[in-house]
Amino acid sequence: MDTRQQRLPLLVVGGYLGAGKTTLINTLLNDPQGQCIAVLVNDFGEIGIDEALLAAEQGKQGKQGKQGKQGNVISLANGCVCCSLADGFATALDRVRTMADRLDRVVVEVSGVGEPGKVAQWAKTPGFSPDGVLVVVDGSRVRVQLADPRIGQTVAGQVADADLLLLTHGDLLAPDGLSAAERALADLSAAPVLRSPVDPTLLFGMEPVTGVHGPVGHAAHADHVTCSLPLAHPVPRATLELWRQVRPRGVVRAKGIVRTSDEPEARTVVQSVGDSTSITVSGPWTGDEPGDGAGAVVAIAVPGTQRAALVKWLGIL
Repeated sequence: MDTRQQRLPLLVVGGYLGAGKTTLINTLLNDPQGQCIAVLVNDFGEIGIDEALLAAEQGKQGKQGKQGKQGNVISLANGCVCCSLADGFATALDRVRTMADRLDRVVVEVSGVGEPGKVAQWAKTPGFSPDGVLVVVDGSRVRVQLADPRIGQTVAGQVADADLLLLTHGDLLAPDGLSAAERALADLSAAPVLRSPVDPTLLFGMEPVTGVHGPVGHAAHADHVTCSLPLAHPVPRATLELWRQVRPRGVVRAKGIVRTSDEPEARTVVQSVGDSTSITVSGPWTGDEPGDGAGAVVAIAVPGTQRAALVKWLGIL
């Protein structure tokens, strides 16, 4: 019989694009507090970029592989777990159930434009128990995001779903700006707010809050515009620099793993969040990266952005 003692606690991690969800997941995997954690990673796009980034981080830290003690990473690419891949998500949970005797808990990373509250309903299925909804919020951008008519409702809906809010990038704000960000969150949610970085143990064992979330509606995240590009040939570093400089307006997130002709044995990671874009080398090229041999890049833009602009931008590569 399925008793509570036999159920795996399931923590849902949500938050808008670029808030720092993947960084948080890496932190949990690198410091699991002696627990064996299964991580279900969802990518909004056609290519499993997040899984590769997680694997790269694990290798960089010298930890065990994806099936080791630091956690079991299960990638669900090609869509959002809260809608188009519901059947795929159910399959992933079935897979986790078969590992229940080796696991202590499950962490699900929701797409950056997904609805964590909907995903949390899966924690009520056989074999699992709710461990709360953690929503990561970029403190340096949240007030601008909430005021944006294109994405504000999405961000507000995610915040309203939270049982716990984790404020990131607070170091970029003056004390009054940080306080203003926290007040903006308090207007939308009764959930407590923690400032990053935090001890991972504080994120587990939350009591899910029911019936106290504000009446904020969710915007349909299908309106966000996405474009993915698998790469068949290495890209010159100079081309990557040009690509960074001519990013179209409306792009809120871009990320990828690229093989460059300048350093073909290295893994080059590109990350674009808000107005910031970085190009860094992260470990050796393994051959297991997504794409057609030289990596891949995915871009996400706010509703109303012309997809042709994203196609043209990625076409530079």
